[in-house]
Amino acid sequence: MIIIHTVYCVLGRTGSGKSTVTKEATKRLNMSILRSYSTRQYLRQGETKENSDHILISPDEIEKYRNDMIAYTDRVGYCSFATKQQLLDNDFYIINPTGY
Repeated sequence: MIIIHTVYCVLGRTGSGKSTVTKEATKRLNMSILRSYSTRQYLRQGETKENSDHILISPDEIEKYRNDMIAYTDRVGYCSFATKQQLLDNDFYIINPTGY
């Protein structure tokens, strides 16, 4: 069975406004944003695990996702990635250009 699903990748450097623009678009279009997995352990100002753009995991948890990973990025001591199923379940993917 072939599944066709469009995912819009929003690319830009950290702090360029990707999340702000994409969140507004998803509200207006009734669409969803993929929350990638990340091993970064710090929370940004005002960020909680519930409102983060990422699903924060420990480095020990990476292996359980290895076979389903796509768009893996390793940077500044942590990694971020998405899974194939996440792409199928969401409409927008906010991603750093090196991860694309």
